[in-house]
Amino acid sequence: MLTACGGGGGGDSAASTTEIGSHTSQGNSPTQTPTQPTQPSTQQPAPTSGSSSDSDSASGSPEQQAFSASLVRAPVDGEQISGIVRLEVSGSGIANVELLPQSGYTPRLGVFNVNTEGTSAWLDFDTTTVPNGTLTVRINAFDGAAGSSGASEQAVMQPRTWRLQNDPPPFGSQAGRAARCQMMGLPYTPVDDAQPVVCVEWALPSPPVPPEQCTTKLDTPYSNPEDRLPVLRDGRRISK
Repeated sequence: MLTACGGGGGGDSAASTTEIGSHTSQGNSPTQTPTQPTQPSTQQPAPTSGSSSDSDSASGSPEQQAFSASLVRAPVDGEQISGIVRLEVSGSGIANVELLPQSGYTPRLGVFNVNTEGTSAWLDFDTTTVPNGTLTVRINAFDGAAGSSGASEQAVMQPRTWRLQNDPPPFGSQAGRAARCQMMGLPYTPVDDAQPVVCVEWALPSPPVPPEQCTTKLDTPYSNPEDRLPVLRDGRRISK
């Protein structure tokens, strides 16, 4: 009858399930004999998933930590940069960090790598993804994943202007080309378009003007994101 109640074997089983990390709670002694009276158990129940033991509570998990983020490394305002530039952020409870334009959230120029503890994040920003010229950006951190609702946000780096100078001049990525148009105060063609992003200098008439009514000066509503020289919709430069 005592064996059926789990007197001895139950103590071993309970002790083996309470080991978490480097901390092990004290269970019933495995040498307890079935003839001893059964005493009320004083053993604490094993922690459930998501909780921490005494040794873990000192460091805390990312979910338990207060959200904070601060800048560790980034070029100073006005600095000329080229190639790959390392950006770093540290703090606690960090889930997502983004390199964003001066205002707004598009085009997004980079998403940081965040460690599993949520205490540091880094991005190797490839400056060749943006055509040469000035670029004003900021860094924001979030305590929720990208696209999640209700996430708290913290400005890690206030807007800084960098001078991008790569040789040869890069064509740039879709987001990078859009960012340069934005810097020049110009709208731009859709980032998700199959054709390269170009700046929009003036709006196309609607309905379009028939080709035979166009002027002979070879004007175009589009310009190159690097120097604002006229280009065709597919990004090819127009020689005047």
